[in-house]
Amino acid sequence: MQGGSKIVKVGAASQQISVAASDPLLYLPDGDVATMRRLVTVEALSPGWRDSFDDLVSRADHPERDGATAPPVPAWEGFRRMSVDRLDRETDLVTSVYLRPEEPAPLPAPLPGQYVTSRLAGIPVAVRSYSLSASAPDHYRTSVKRDSHGIASAYIATTLAVGDEVDVAAPRGEFVLDDGDEPVLLLSAGIGVTSVLAMLQSLAARHSTRAV
Repeated sequence: MQGGSKIVKVGAASQQISVAASDPLLYLPDGDVATMRRLVTVEALSPGWRDSFDDLVSRADHPERDGATAPPVPAWEGFRRMSVDRLDRETDLVTSVYLRPEEPAPLPAPLPGQYVTSRLAGIPVAVRSYSLSASAPDHYRTSVKRDSHGIASAYIATTLAVGDEVDVAAPRGEFVLDDGDEPVLLLSAGIGVTSVLAMLQSLAARHSTRAV
């Protein structure tokens, strides 16, 4: 595809639910459960999103379940205000963003490999998910590769500044490092190294004896 190429509508999903309408349901509290039930039937929805909505519906249907059987609950509901504490230009294309919470309380530790969803105040309706490349009690770090057509990644690379505010949802994701003592094989391509780097750092911090 290139500039001037025609986009032809070949069909329409039965549910007719926009991404803009779906996004708040995943990250903000008290979402409409009826709409979530419709979303889990959308074939085009990614498996991760479908599983997340399925978990939310399950929690709404079974609020009495104990913690041993209930789906894992995010560390906080909705978005949490953080500020940019530091920006590292790792390469010509990759910028690491250190996000520090406004409250002095320690941040919940994410599982190695999880991602956070950020809402950038400088761009209208700019909600993006980025893997955590590192974390500590006082900050989360994401590392973002600038895409030639990416509005959010270009903003992060050229405009985002230390002190800017960013709304951040709690860490999510099931692509995480499992506990155990078996060998670990870490593979990545390009900017996909972010989640793998978090796994490697976790192993190093725990002085793991697992073969890597």
